[in-house]
Formats: sequence, structure tokens, C-alpha cells
Amino acid sequence: MLKGGAVSLILVGLLAQIFAGGAVIAAEPSIGPKGSRALTQVVYPLTSFQVLPNVKLQHGRLSDRLSVVATPGEYEPVSFVVTALTDIHGLLPRASDLVSADGDGAISTDNIDIKIVKCWFQAGTAWWGRDQDKSQRVLVPELLLNDPNLVRVDLKERENYLKLAFSDREEYVWISSPVDRGGRAELSPTEWPVQDSLHLLPVDIAVRMNQQFWMTVKVPEDTPPGVYTGQVGLYEDGQLGGSMELTVKVLPFTLSPPYYESSIYYRGVLDVLGSGSISSERKSRRQYVAELENMINHGVSNPTIYQPLSSLEEVLRIRDSYGLNGQPLYYLGVRTYDPIHRIQETLALAERYGIPDVYFYAIDEATGPELAAQRLDWEIVHEVGGKVFAASWQPGSFELMGDIQDLFLRHAHLSKDEAARWHAAGHRIWSYGNPQSPPEDPSLFRRNYGYMLFKHDYDGAATYAYQDSFGNIWNDFDHPTFRDHNFTYPTLDGVIDTIAWEGYREGVDDIR
Repeated sequence: MLKGGAVSLILVGLLAQIFAGGAVIAAEPSIGPKGSRALTQVVYPLTSFQVLPNVKLQHGRLSDRLSVVATPGEYEPVSFVVTALTDIHGLLPRASDLVSADGDGAISTDNIDIKIVKCWFQAGTAWWGRDQDKSQRVLVPELLLNDPNLVRVDLKERENYLKLAFSDREEYVWISSPVDRGGRAELSPTEWPVQDSLHLLPVDIAVRMNQQFWMTVKVPEDTPPGVYTGQVGLYEDGQLGGSMELTVKVLPFTLSPPYYESSIYYRGVLDVLGSGSISSERKSRRQYVAELENMINHGVSNPTIYQPLSSLEEVLRIRDSYGLNGQPLYYLGVRTYDPIHRIQETLALAERYGIPDVYFYAIDEATGPELAAQRLDWEIVHEVGGKVFAASWQPGSFELMGDIQDLFLRHAHLSKDEAARWHAAGHRIWSYGNPQSPPEDPSLFRRNYGYMLFKHDYDGAATYAYQDSFGNIWNDFDHPTFRDHNFTYPTLDGVIDTIAWEGYREGVDDIR
């Protein structure tokens, strides 16, 4: 229970759902006996059903526990929602260690990460698409935060505000301005000191409002199989007011690496001598390392590189420390149309770091005459030992360049027939833009960048993008055409995840 009466919390849960879109069993949430202060509901996290702060939940099923099934080394999410029946102050969930049934094994609480799901206003096609309508502001769940007040949302005025943590004060800035910033704004870290808390902070929940919590359990790689059980305590103003049982079943095998190449367009460039930026572009060393680790932990084993050739070696050193250099390099810092000596320098550097192949990016999304006109450049790249990759959104790429293009990134809908054509020519096909990263729906990314790749016989995936700031990366309204393309959001020293990004990881695990 929560403080205010000797009654148990009512748990309403959603049992396992077929990941590709199985039917959801709905149940009317029950309110507990007289005196209850909150209704706690367990919800399936990777679903198209949104949990909004001011809307009655439409999915759920009675349950008395939170449960996870995972393998050693795997991350697995579980989620619950607290609905306040009276104002709740300073609510803070805390997980205990999980202990095996025989008492000989344990999963430390350090492996259980609890965050709040923050709903905020995003532009017109939020949850569904990338093109924005600045006249429309849609409330959607997206951010996974430790500090519930990092983003302040005015539900009545439909505005967002971001907290900046200066050395002598905290200040909120308006981040739903429709004024066109133009291009990709590289915000100064000293002027935009965005920083989440290192630990989960208490949250207030107003009466009749919902607050979703997202819990990620990482099973350590050396965990023996078995069933591990613990508690998630619900504290209000520091006093234990209730608890939920958390059970983790650890399976007796580990997951294989995905059969395909898991990549992503990563625009971040290491700012070797500078302090980076709050954007998708220049990154301090601390930002770059944090984002690289974040991608690896979400199943991306080989992100693209935009780093200029002059500082590429420093990035290769960092990647080498994470074991990423024994695989091909997908490079956008030197392009197929650049001078041949730059391509040769890139190949020589890659060889020193044990990189077997370098793929040089061609003109992006070229079609027709523009695509065909690149043939000579691509032949030269091949002559010196490089390979070519490029993306396209229109039919005709195979007819024009299928004999010479080593890797084709096909936009939008998957096609098994198209994959067969590229394979017959001895080349590979990846998926991107199915969709790109603006939609917030986690089930969409789990499905399209997981099992659907296998079903259509694709060789990899690299959607666009890990981050791309159209204007201010924290403002979805300041570009005339596009929404920001953010699986994650940058801070001074780390990364803020989203529920869509969690769905993407689950898609990789489905294949594994």
C-alpha cells in the first residue's frame, strides 16, 4: 500500500503479448478497498498502446507480480503505472537484490535500472511519422528519465520546458518554440548545460493522474539459470508504502550474435580539441564514449562513421578499445566522389587497425541520371580496394548499378524479391527508413528492425538516425519540414534513452 491506510495495492498487469502484434486482453482497472491511495498497474512496455498522464488506461490484466524472462547477458524491460487516487508526494520505487530459489545465487540491484517515462508534446505526426505540422502538438510518452523535472510540461498550454543546470542556478528554457532555427543548431554546452540526475529521483503524482515507470533488468553474463525473486518497494516521502514482487527467470543458454549486421547512421563527430555540443553533431570525448557504449548496449555493433579523415584515427582507437575494428568500416567522412588519394589514405589507416573492408558512401538517395553518373567514381573506388554503399528510396537502383554497388540500403518497405536480386549479383541489402527514427512507438521498431529483417532475408539494418537535430535537438517544432530524428537525446555527459530505442534493442534480441 501507499501511506494512508492498511490496504494492499491492487496490481493490474498485461501478460505476455505476441511481439509481432498479438491481441491485447483488456481489463477494467480495479480500485482497491476504501482507503487506498493509489492504483498500481503492470503494463506490457513494448506496445503501441500509449500510457498518458491524463487518460484512463485501456489495457491490462489482473496480476500480482512483475515478471521477466531473459538469458545471461540480456537486457529485458518491464513496466508499471501508478495512478493516484489522491495526491501522491515524493514517490520513489526501489528494487532489492533478486535471490535464487535455493538462496545460492543473486542478481544485484545494480543491474535493475528504474526510470520514469516522461510524456511531452511533440509535433503533428508524433508516434506515427517524421514530417511535422507545427499547428499540431501531440502529447506522447517518450523520454526515460531519472529526474522527473528535467522536462517540465504545461498540459493546459501544451508547452515544453527544459531544465538547464548552471553552476550557480537552475533555469528552465522554452523548447516548443515554432521559430525556424535553420540547419542543425550546435548548442554550446556552457549555455545549454543539460544534465539528467545520476539516480532516480522522487516524483509527485496529482490525483487521477498516471505515472509510468520503466524497469530494465540486465542479467549478468555469469548468472546461473534459475528463478530469482525480489521486491520493488514503493516509497512515499521516504516511507515504505507498498511493494511488488519482481521475478526474473534466467534461461540456461545465451543469445547468439544477430545473423545480420546491426548498424545505424551515427552523425556524431568527436570534437578532438573542444567541448562538443548539445546536438547530433560535435561530441566531446565523454559524450562520444557514452553514446558508443549506449549503441553497443542496444544491439548496434557497427555504427557508421562521419568523422573527418584528419581525426579518424582517434575514433578508430576508441572503437578498438570496444572491439569494433575487426569488421567492415561504413564511412561517410570520405565519399566515393572525393579525390582518390583520400580514399587510399583511408584504406591504409583501416588496414593498420585490422579493418577488413571499407565501404565509402556515395551520393545519398540518388536516382536516375544522377545515380548512373557515379559509375566511374565507383569503379575507381573498387580499383584501389574499396567498396561502395548508398541508400535510395526509388525503384531502379538495381537496374542501373546493381552490378557494381556492394551494399544497397533500401528505404521503407521490405522486399524479399528485391533482396534476392541483390544476392544473385553477389551483393548485400540493408534496411533503412522503415521508419526513420522520429516515431515514438516502440513496437514499430521492434517488429521492423527485428523479425521482419529475417522474414525478408535482409543482410543488415542502418536506419537514420541515432540523432539528427533539425534545429535545436530538444525542440521538435523549430524546423519547417522535419521532426528531430532522435532515438536518444544528448546531455553534457551522457545519453537519455527513449522507449522507441528500447523497442529497437528488443528487435535485435528477437533475432538473436
